[in-house]
Formats: sequence, C-alpha cells, structure tokens
Amino acid sequence: MVAPMKLGDWLVREGIKRKEFAAEIGISTAMVSDLCNGHVWPGHDFAWYIMRRTKGEVSANDFLAAKPKKRRAA
Repeated sequence: MVAPMKLGDWLVREGIKRKEFAAEIGISTAMVSDLCNGHVWPGHDFAWYIMRRTKGEVSANDFLAAKPKKRRAA
C-alpha cells in the first residue's frame, strides 16, 4: 500500500502557493486551506480536479486516510 500524499505536502514539494492552486482548480484559498488541514473533504468534482492537477499523486483516498478531526458534541 502506498502512503497517502497530503495535499499540503504536495503543494510545498511542488512550490505552489495555496492561492495559486485554488485559482487553478476553481475554489477559494480558504477551501484549499481547509482541505490541507483536514477540516473538509473534497466533493467528487474537486477530488477529480485535484487528482488530475497532481497527476494522481493526491487522490480522493488520500483525504479519506486522514484521521478525522475531533467532533464537537451536539
């Protein structure tokens, strides 16, 4: 099994700013930050755009592999 590639790690390695990446795939910089920090998961369309832009190095499964943040009690 291949270790998951976090989007934030990929952006740093490639020297791409979150703002630039957001503009490339059509989402806000805040959303990219939330994706990088594991606060949200991408929807189907954006998971596809991320996978395409990263040439498959960051996949939808990589977001699922992240440990979920602690949920607040309802």
